Amino acid sequence: MTVGDYRAYKDSIYKSFSKDLSHYEKNFTLLATGILAFSVTFIKEIIKISEAVYLPALFVGWALIVIAIGLMMVSFLMAVNEGNILWKEVDDYLLKNKFFDNNKVMSDAEYLEIKLPTNEILYRVKRRLKIIRYLAIVTFLSGIITFSSFVGINLVHENGKDKSTKILNNKSSITIKTGNTESKTNDSVIVLNH
Repeated sequence: MTVGDYRAYKDSIYKSFSKDLSHYEKNFTLLATGILAFSVTFIKEIIKISEAVYLPALFVGWALIVIAIGLMMVSFLMAVNEGNILWKEVDDYLLKNKFFDNNKVMSDAEYLEIKLPTNEILYRVKRRLKIIRYLAIVTFLSGIITFSSFVGINLVHENGKDKSTKILNNKSSITIKTGNTESKTNDSVIVLNH
């Protein structure tokens, strides 16, 4: 392998590494941000916040989505930083050994001397990014589940309120409303709510 071949290899790894990561992280961030913006914008149309139950679940869901977005940004910045470290490792090696001529053929020993540390950097980066990505995905899905649970519980709660029996207490009589039916009584009443 020549020095020029190795430089081209380094460039291709760096570009593909950055490109793959940036597309993944960009798409994830767009999706998460879109869901967050949609939920913040339309929550008042779905749920009456003033009457909502389990309100902390709403904020926990939003916080988890924001944390997932932050983790993905950290992942992107880490990929860029580690890519620069990989680039520097190769450049330092080439300068240290005075490999300025792109046509110089590298021996197997010289090739291994640079290939082993660059592979170590590459595998370390991939492991770290994999952990951060999985953590971001789990956090994002937890946020979606928490937010969806909040919405679901409150929709059931709001729908249940409309169908429940209501007792209106006047001074002289009690009015009982069940659906569209209304009854009045001056006596004691036991109401069973199913």
